[in-house]
Amino acid sequence: MNMLLKGTLFMLTLDRLLNVTIYLGVFLLFISFITFVIKRGPDLLFFQFGISLFFGAQIIIGMKFFHNYGFSFHSKLELLIFIFYVIGFITCILSFFHFQNPYRIFLLICSFLFLTGSNYYFKETFKFSKKIPKQHKTFLSTQEEDSFPKEVRKFSEDYNNIIRNDFYEIPMIPTELQITSKKDSSHSTSFLVELHNMEDEITDDSVQLTPSDRFYILLNTQKTKISKIVYEGRDFFTLTVTLKALNLQQEPEIHNMFLEIDKRRAMNLLDFEIKAHSKEWKVTFKSDSSPSNLPITFTFEKRTGKL
Repeated sequence: MNMLLKGTLFMLTLDRLLNVTIYLGVFLLFISFITFVIKRGPDLLFFQFGISLFFGAQIIIGMKFFHNYGFSFHSKLELLIFIFYVIGFITCILSFFHFQNPYRIFLLICSFLFLTGSNYYFKETFKFSKKIPKQHKTFLSTQEEDSFPKEVRKFSEDYNNIIRNDFYEIPMIPTELQITSKKDSSHSTSFLVELHNMEDEITDDSVQLTPSDRFYILLNTQKTKISKIVYEGRDFFTLTVTLKALNLQQEPEIHNMFLEIDKRRAMNLLDFEIKAHSKEWKVTFKSDSSPSNLPITFTFEKRTGKL
């Protein structure tokens, strides 16, 4: 909770600093224009400070982005954006040194180009995050499977706080798929799950599984695609997840599975890991009514057919 509070305060500080930087930059640019008219000649002092403050605002936007999403580069484009951001930051600082005016102008142009390019990506990411419905704010909703590779890093702030506090060492990617019933879509089945509270004490709870419930899979790579998820049964049910690798040269890895009930709470069903080259894996969860066994049992099935 302290980490979440500190992160929220840091974001508020960045937002206020961003507003002050923009207003001050506009004021200094206005002063530079007045000075230019009065002196009837170039005076780069106020202009340089004003433009630098605008660049500073872009730097703050980059700080907000990396605070939210971390330094996890899942593609060459994201690495290139980070390099652009660093180059723009360095050239902005160098523009304050005592170089001749032509060199300062060159540094300002470089800073403008690199920071503008990186900030376009940052702003598009923030715009996408704001479009996520409030009822799915805890986890990212990826409704269309075809759009999964393009949207994997568009986390909501709440979900990113979970990652930063608990799974910071693993860059995880959330994927949401609807659970569909193989027999009766209106049927709901109950089963026992093992819950851990904040004190890490185990408690048993009875949960109703309905077609409106969602099953979340956290991936640490965007090269794995979830092809389908179904459950079947009445007194007993089988929950099946089929995984396919998009890039056959990379191993799909799964670390955690979550089941969200009634959009109010999420529970960690199991910690596990899957590795396979150019194979299709099926992960199955089965309910067990026997009180002497664990509430949930699972099996791994490796299929040798082509993807």
